[in-house]
Amino acid sequence: MIAVCLCTGSIPDTWLQPGALPALSNLLLSYNALTGSLPETWGSNGSFQSMVLLELGEVGLFGTLPEWSTPGTFQHLESLVIAGCNITGALMSA
Repeated sequence: MIAVCLCTGSIPDTWLQPGALPALSNLLLSYNALTGSLPETWGSNGSFQSMVLLELGEVGLFGTLPEWSTPGTFQHLESLVIAGCNITGALMSA
């Protein structure tokens, strides 16, 4: 959990690599001052295979919801929090 830690900057490049953090199940980054867009590679390149909770509320991210929001990626994802972000696009259907 890295929520409310006053972190600034963009999402680390190492988190964008294929197979990044395959056993990580919960990523809470809310209430930090991150910049940039949601990575398109998350979940679709073998990274975050065990992700259940992804919380990015109020972090300052922007852009269009990436392709990873479609069925087949983030297969274990149960909760996605993007409140307070300037994100557009459709979510995957249940």
